[in-house]
Amino acid sequence: MSELRTKLMAREAERLRADAEVLKGRATSQSHGAYLLDLLALEILLKCCVIIETGQLERGHDYVNIFLKLKPETRNALISAAATRNGPTADYSDPYWLMALFGLNFVRVRYPYEAYRGNMTEAEYLRLGSEWVERGARLEEATFDFRPNELCGFLHALSAYAAEKLAG
Repeated sequence: MSELRTKLMAREAERLRADAEVLKGRATSQSHGAYLLDLLALEILLKCCVIIETGQLERGHDYVNIFLKLKPETRNALISAAATRNGPTADYSDPYWLMALFGLNFVRVRYPYEAYRGNMTEAEYLRLGSEWVERGARLEEATFDFRPNELCGFLHALSAYAAEKLAG
């Protein structure tokens, strides 16, 4: 894989992150577009870091498999760097579960309406949401689990790693 292509990947990921920040700052944002842009940036940065270490481009959205292509010491350094980004508001105790969640979210959040039965009525949909809130809106019962603090940490760590390696 060429150095130019790897640099372009890192640059595109940073552009996506910048666009996500613009959307996050808009009070009128109507979708999870910013989150999707961050997930896409995460995927590109993961692949970029793997190319830096192995010279091989990984395909697909299996973030765990892509993450596992990195050397153990690199993974540990990335996890440590991510964990320092947001302090105790982020939980990196199971980084592989987080990577799996982010990969799943990349697929599911693009088509969020597919998470609900095809024959569900709007009244049922609203009732399910109200009942979930009445039960305490527990995260483990949520249809979607975004983990934005953890995503922010990984984005920061991967971006810094790629920038350091590509600068040298």
